[in-house]
Amino acid sequence: MSTLFNADQRHDLNSALTRLELYFSSDRMLSEDDSVKASLTKAILVIRDFLEPLIDGQSQNLVHAPTPRSIVLVDDDALIRSVWKIEAEQSNDELQAFSSFEDLDKHLSSMPYDTAFYVDVNLGNGENGTNAAARLIQMGFSNVNLTTGYEKESLTYPKEVRSVIGKHFPKKSIEPIQIQETT
Repeated sequence: MSTLFNADQRHDLNSALTRLELYFSSDRMLSEDDSVKASLTKAILVIRDFLEPLIDGQSQNLVHAPTPRSIVLVDDDALIRSVWKIEAEQSNDELQAFSSFEDLDKHLSSMPYDTAFYVDVNLGNGENGTNAAARLIQMGFSNVNLTTGYEKESLTYPKEVRSVIGKHFPKKSIEPIQIQETT
């Protein structure tokens, strides 16, 4: 995959955006109007969100990349599994994808308890993803999440479920690099 920006350009872009964010939220900002500061800060965040995917599809290249995650997806939709595999590859994560809890069950004994599980709420063939998530929690797995096309508020699920997300691949939480002021 070719990139639009090299590593130095990505670093410079991230530095410039971070400096703008810091300036707009600082007391050095020329405007005394807090709403102007807030609007400008929000604009920078929107610009950052827009530019990151354009750089090369891997936003973590703008910052220090976190450790690859070990992710398990259980979803009966082959297209969703394929998209997640592509996304995992692009974000340098390890993904194992299964079409049913029954298929996953054969591999659970070799998985660490902190593995991130993402289970579709509606697995098809009469399988309920919420029940599958509850079974994973009962087995001692601590990072169990649900994926769904439904509204979160319409679901009933175990309180130990870490998150309920749409069908999109989960983003990494990344820490911005520290910018050192030079005088």
